[in-house]
Amino acid sequence: MTRWIRLCVSTCFLFVAGGTCASTWNAFNRAYNDESLFFFDADTVVKVGDTTTIWTKYVKTKKADSDGSWQTAQRQVFNCSKRTYQVLTTSIYDRDGKFMRSMPKPGDVQEAVPDSLGEAMLKAVCTPDFPRSSSKDHYFPVANNEPAGWVRTWLEYLETQKDPAPK
Repeated sequence: MTRWIRLCVSTCFLFVAGGTCASTWNAFNRAYNDESLFFFDADTVVKVGDTTTIWTKYVKTKKADSDGSWQTAQRQVFNCSKRTYQVLTTSIYDRDGKFMRSMPKPGDVQEAVPDSLGEAMLKAVCTPDFPRSSSKDHYFPVANNEPAGWVRTWLEYLETQKDPAPK
C-alpha cells in the first residue's frame, strides 16, 4: 500500500503543474549556484539499501533560459556507497509553473564530482536521517512550501545585503 501511495504522489507531481499534489519542499543548503536554487520533496523520498530516489526541483534566480524555461523538476536516484547519481526523468516549466515539456529518458549514471552540486545533494540524501533531519545542516523546510516563492524571498534578502554606498 505504501509503495502505491508513493507512486501515486510521484505520478501526480510529474503530470500536474502547481501545488495540487501533496509535497513537502525543502531547500538544499549547499546545493545552489548563481543561476538557480535547488529543492527536494521530502514526501516522495524512497530509500532502499544504499540508494535514495527523490524528486528535485531547481528554480532560476535571474532569468529564464532562452526557451523560456524557469523551473525544472527531476526524479533522481543517488547511490551512497558508489557516490553516483542519475536523472531518471525531467519536466520543464515556465515562470508561472506551466508545463512546457518532459524528457522521460534516463540520463547516464554520473560520479559525484568533489565540491559540485551533485556531491552536495549526495551528502544530504546519504545522511542516516534523510529526509527528516531537524539539524538543518544540509537542508531546511521551505516557507509556505513554495520553492518559487522562496527564491523571491532569497533574492529580496540578497538585495538587503548590498552595500548602498557609492564606490
